[in-house]
Amino acid sequence: MARDRLRASPNPQLFRLGNPTIPKFGVDGLYEKTDQRRWYTKCPRCNGWQPLDWLENYVHRDKSGRYIPRDKEAFKIKKPENFDLRPVCRFCHRPFNQWEAKKSQWVAENRDSVKRGYRISRLNVLNQNIWELYGEWVEAQSSSMLLMTFYNSVLGMAYIPEGSYITDDMINKACIGDPMDEVGGEKYKNEMVSMGVDVGSLLNFVVSVNRTNAAGERIRECVAAGTVMTFDQLERLIRNYHANVVVVDVRPETRKVKELRAKFIGSIETVVYMCQFHRSAKVGAVSYGIKVDGRSGLITVDRTQVLDATLDELNNGLRVFPEDVCSVKDFAKQLKAPKRIMKDGDDNFIWTKGPPDHYRFADAYDRIAADQLSGGGSYEELDLNDD
Repeated sequence: MARDRLRASPNPQLFRLGNPTIPKFGVDGLYEKTDQRRWYTKCPRCNGWQPLDWLENYVHRDKSGRYIPRDKEAFKIKKPENFDLRPVCRFCHRPFNQWEAKKSQWVAENRDSVKRGYRISRLNVLNQNIWELYGEWVEAQSSSMLLMTFYNSVLGMAYIPEGSYITDDMINKACIGDPMDEVGGEKYKNEMVSMGVDVGSLLNFVVSVNRTNAAGERIRECVAAGTVMTFDQLERLIRNYHANVVVVDVRPETRKVKELRAKFIGSIETVVYMCQFHRSAKVGAVSYGIKVDGRSGLITVDRTQVLDATLDELNNGLRVFPEDVCSVKDFAKQLKAPKRIMKDGDDNFIWTKGPPDHYRFADAYDRIAADQLSGGGSYEELDLNDD
């Protein structure tokens, strides 16, 4: 109702305040659309204007990989509690005290926007003990969550620990397969073919051939990815690629997914499963909390755990994409969309929801299908409600 209450005001103002968490989400996404004001300080030594940045002005890595203060005088002080760490100018490389600065002011870094946005950090607080922050920073190097907290709460910056999401580099390293096969054909009859389908306004699909490497590990090699508009088109794709196991997102088109499954009941070549997410209390007892009911054709999995499993595949070189897969519209973008973060007020990780992520989940369903090729999973009777 906030916007509605402002409509009659001759001078409407709406303030949104918060600590950022991950890039482009929440308050960080709002800040990106503003003029992005930061507090600039003028160096009293060389008159260079600059925003105070933790890595630019306060710490750097030495040859051993440790983070040490840029202020070299800090090592000469016998009682560091009586001497706080000073920022070091990025231009003249000399330390200075903030209160000695001749001038400080807000500077807009994105002047194309008419909306005002401000980012402030503990580094801008004159009575902040920087030695304490340095201790927190050193401690955080052994914990991705402490590091995220430091960036979010101390520096006022969005941050995602490395390895918590799919990156362009990971995708590029995996793009070593043959060019995409947009036709299918008889050559897939003797292959172990899995297929995953995410259901939305379009049906996003991923088709993979599953092989074993010299170490006995399964390689899930994507051969095709794309979208179709109807379940009839999806049925033709399944038959064209001779898919052995297909896993389809059961929501929101439960009736149509059931009808698709019914068309393959009794088939020697193909089995179609429906999939829904359900949080699993235990991690590791069964792979990503999977439960399979062969009679109803329903599979339930833990959303977080199955996305973790597909991320691990990429990290371990067990997922291969066609060399030209990034030519598929939004494929890479949607694969990168979810981010792995810790749930507020909990010690559990979750994958974020937000930007379109259909190919990410089509790939996850394909992973589930691939596991069913070898009869994986625990089995029990489950009920599927249409409502």
